[in-house]
Amino acid sequence: MKELAKRRKLPAILLTVVMLSALLAPAMTPPALAAAGEEVEWVEMTNPVSVNKLSGVWGSSGSDVYAVGTVKVEGKNQGIILRYDGSAWSQVSIPAVTKSFIGVWGSSANDVYAVGSGGVILHYNGSAWIQMIIPADVVLMGGVWGSSANDVYAVGHDGPTGSGVILHYNGSVWSKMTLPVTGSLIGVWGSSASDVYAVGTVPSGGVILHYDGADWEEVFVGTGLMYFN
Repeated sequence: MKELAKRRKLPAILLTVVMLSALLAPAMTPPALAAAGEEVEWVEMTNPVSVNKLSGVWGSSGSDVYAVGTVKVEGKNQGIILRYDGSAWSQVSIPAVTKSFIGVWGSSANDVYAVGSGGVILHYNGSAWIQMIIPADVVLMGGVWGSSANDVYAVGHDGPTGSGVILHYNGSVWSKMTLPVTGSLIGVWGSSASDVYAVGTVPSGGVILHYDGADWEEVFVGTGLMYFN
């Protein structure tokens, strides 16, 4: 009989433990899930300076975010890089080498690339932004992306012909890649080193290129269309 009484008390004890756990445990439902079905509100953040235009954004974490663009300095356009540390945006100290930054990407917090007009590519190594050496005659870099620190792509166009340019960085040097079309390239993204896409414009319209790890191939041209990043 004593054994039966113990068995009858066990469910009641378990129920009490569960109820106490539910009352004492912290709420685990994320705010996004709690607000499921409701509209998410975008909040304008405070800029540290009056920026003309911001064209690209990338971050390694919620407390390490970069935004790039253009600012007026004494009546002239100048490239600007802002950094968000999780609480506020601040202007980053960089060389005054371009009128506008268009794209930014990094493989880590200590390996970040910013690209822009004038064929400029800056690299952040964790302590300073340094201008990188690239092939001559490139006048605009429109976008940047990589699968790793040793496999980075930057797109744009050159000066003499206006033809599209894709530069590849192998961890040591930037070099031009062979392309199947002319025109200006504006954006680049990939899922791996052997699955990369670049978009832009050609005389007949928008163009999409694909890289399989060996060659770039034209996969689509849309008459009258223009593709951006």
